[in-house]
Amino acid sequence: MENVNFKYGSSDLQQKCKEKLATFAAWMQNNPQARVSLDGHSSDADDRSQALAAKRVTAVKNELVRLGASPNRITVGAYGNQAPVCSQSTSACLDLNRRVEILAVGS
Repeated sequence: MENVNFKYGSSDLQQKCKEKLATFAAWMQNNPQARVSLDGHSSDADDRSQALAAKRVTAVKNELVRLGASPNRITVGAYGNQAPVCSQSTSACLDLNRRVEILAVGS
């Protein structure tokens, strides 16, 4: 599954992300043994980084559950800016770090 990315300072899901999540929720329903891990990240280097990552991961989980995925099969973690996928200071790089990673952890 592709990462779900966010705008700077936001935990709001964009329409294209909701479409990705709808596809993933359908996959979860078709694979009832599958479990997933949601890992929230932020590009911010300040005190709000952890809280923003938590809001993002909660938004993704809530959307999956709204679409029919079982909340018991979803684990979440918020890592703030601790695990960047890109370390440059460019806008494109920072955009990549504002994400929730969706990982299948069992089936």
